[in-house]
Amino acid sequence: MGSGKVSNRTQRFFTTIAISVPTSETVLGIFKLILSDHFKNFGKDVVNIVDGVVNAANKVFQSVIKSPKFSPTARKFHYIYNLRDMSRIAEGLLMLKKDKFIGNPIGVAQCFFHESQRVFEDRL
Repeated sequence: MGSGKVSNRTQRFFTTIAISVPTSETVLGIFKLILSDHFKNFGKDVVNIVDGVVNAANKVFQSVIKSPKFSPTARKFHYIYNLRDMSRIAEGLLMLKKDKFIGNPIGVAQCFFHESQRVFEDRL
């Protein structure tokens, strides 16, 4: 007691895992691959906007997580943003069906805008 030493039997219950935040390029690569694969049968004009949609989503995500205005406080404890929010936008876009959006890049862009609002504005 008092020596500060923790026995090996007690230490086995504790683990420290450190995961770094992925770079912006990594995030872009992941979501471009996922969404371009999903939209590949929607028509060439829809496939062409996938890069723009992912870039726009990443810009919104980066601006929200870097803004001191959206930092968590005691009153705004729900202002914790992470990669899960970016994946929620992608998840909403992955629910789009081919028969309703084939050859309709404007509809896909509108759905992206709606999903971005749903993910970020609902928390604000």
